[in-house]
Amino acid sequence: MCKKGGIAMRKRGDDVPLSKIITNAAADTYAIPLEADDFADGGLNQVSNIRPNRLFTAEGNIILYCAGGLASEKMKEVGWATKIIEIISA
Repeated sequence: MCKKGGIAMRKRGDDVPLSKIITNAAADTYAIPLEADDFADGGLNQVSNIRPNRLFTAEGNIILYCAGGLASEKMKEVGWATKIIEIISA
């Protein structure tokens, strides 16, 4: 979890690709709800939204902590490659 809130797409290399996570409702067709039962372990303090259309990279050393890991069902729903292609093609 970065200070601004993000979900890592992978953990290899110096730069980590991330997708933004926000706690307020997103008026965005790409927002994916993230609730307590979406985590295999850990979690967030409140219901949030993953924003796959808000991508950024960060150096791994600025990531403060890992709040948890997503359950495999949620990872399939997020489907990074599929979502990115969908957004770019829109």
